[in-house]
Amino acid sequence: QNITLAVILPQSNTDYPWAWPRIGPALERAVRNVNADPTLLPDHQLVYAFKNSENKNGICSESIAPLMAVDLKFAYDPWAFIGPGCSYTASPVGLFTTHWDVPMVTAGAPAVAFYGGVYPSITN
Repeated sequence: QNITLAVILPQSNTDYPWAWPRIGPALERAVRNVNADPTLLPDHQLVYAFKNSENKNGICSESIAPLMAVDLKFAYDPWAFIGPGCSYTASPVGLFTTHWDVPMVTAGAPAVAFYGGVYPSITN
């Protein structure tokens, strides 16, 4: 049985510290390591599905990220979301993950508003 992580990050713009080229290798290594140890998730495989949060100019998009979240939710029913990292993209996705009761982990989303009770599904 698969445990799916939904990943929404900038695909190529490395101006963002949480962009896929920076985060992807660590995530892939973590998935490999977890799956290599049968005592960690017995009878399960950790997998991930990636979607890009950038617009055509390589900028985090507050309209694209939530659409990607909905696509990932309905296609994979993920156990957790990783990203988005930009505050404007994390905000609507965080509201969705709260509604879906799915955790969201992000290295970004530094805005002060994320530390209140409006986004209880977000850990950053």
